[in-house]
Amino acid sequence: MLGGFGTFTGPIVGAIVFNYLKTFAVGYTVYWQMFLGVVLVTLVLALPTGIMGMVGRLLQGRRKAPAS
Repeated sequence: MLGGFGTFTGPIVGAIVFNYLKTFAVGYTVYWQMFLGVVLVTLVLALPTGIMGMVGRLLQGRRKAPAS
């Protein structure tokens, strides 16, 4: 869910981000599970189409923007 469902790379990116967040949280705090849960819930609510969905929207916006 983190990376997005609509693309082949979405689950791969989601797994990489999840593992990075987990590694960071374990080294940062004793309450890493709660920290990771809050971050994941926030990301899922903020990015309903996943990380790759956000990247796709950003790339479409750049392509449609007129060159000035």
